[in-house]
Amino acid sequence: IADWIRPEIVFLAVAPILGLACLILTPPFQVADEPSHFFRIVQIAEGKIFGVRKGAESGGEIPSALVAMRDHFVDGDPASGAVRWDRNKWASVTPYLTRRTDLSERQFVDFRNMARYAPVVYLPQVVGVGIARVLNLPPLWLVYGGRFCALVLFVWLVYRAIRMTPICPWGFAVLALLPAMIYQAASLSADSTTNALLFFFAALVFRYAFYKPTVTRRDIFALFALGVLIGLC
Repeated sequence: IADWIRPEIVFLAVAPILGLACLILTPPFQVADEPSHFFRIVQIAEGKIFGVRKGAESGGEIPSALVAMRDHFVDGDPASGAVRWDRNKWASVTPYLTRRTDLSERQFVDFRNMARYAPVVYLPQVVGVGIARVLNLPPLWLVYGGRFCALVLFVWLVYRAIRMTPICPWGFAVLALLPAMIYQAASLSADSTTNALLFFFAALVFRYAFYKPTVTRRDIFALFALGVLIGLC
């Protein structure tokens, strides 16, 4: 039994359950700045790397149906954090999960706080949103598809990090299972990918410092590549 009570096994058993619970039970767009993250992800999924500047605003052309979905589920001003969730709105989630919507009509949306983010920080979410778009799924599946792919990447990278680090593997597991960490991991937030890469980078540094007798050029390149990705995040 003791052979199974290892930090990476505990993390792999618990993290997906907690992550899926956060993914499903957190209402649409109720993670901090999630509407702006969502619009930036949609923009990147459509192949538009750079935001569009219009006067003092910066954002892009987003399908009007997705903007209307955001307006329906968000009460208050997301920028100020004064966002409320009406429990009665759970009844209106089903139509957004079952009815396909025409995404051809567009309108400009200002999401200046996320328009400058590099695409690499949204890669898992872009995959989820892109698959939902290709399959022509109802609009809310874009949100949940992006959340799911973000959670998968987080769990995989942190699992690898816990296995890799020669010191404090239980510390890695406990930190990664903190409620706030899992909550962000199962969201459209850029923090999901950033945190996952930081766990992996830290484990790699500890491995080179405490385990490997010599550091090769390949190791240095791996650290450099990860450092660039984290910098872009």
